[in-house]
Amino acid sequence: MQPRQGIVEIFSTFVQFDINQFSGWATDAKLRRSIKVCLESSSSEQLDTFWAIYWYRVWQTESSAVAIAHLSAYLQPTFRTSFCSIKPLHKFALIRINKNTQKL
Repeated sequence: MQPRQGIVEIFSTFVQFDINQFSGWATDAKLRRSIKVCLESSSSEQLDTFWAIYWYRVWQTESSAVAIAHLSAYLQPTFRTSFCSIKPLHKFALIRINKNTQKL
């Protein structure tokens, strides 16, 4: 998976798959416009952690669907990485269970 570059990409793109393999990042046009407007009106804040906290606070105070979408885009690689690391462990656990049940 190629890392996203820049605040606009981090908060407006989602993983795109082609037959269960990463094929790129799909851009959500509405989210792209939204984050660009925020960046233009901000005091040049370019840290992703600032924007993650910003969108979290907007979501908490306004229940904004756009804020949730920005947070989803931001967190997606984290969830994808977690899922990929859990999947092999799941297979290992099944192998261990099968080996243990065969001894009975």
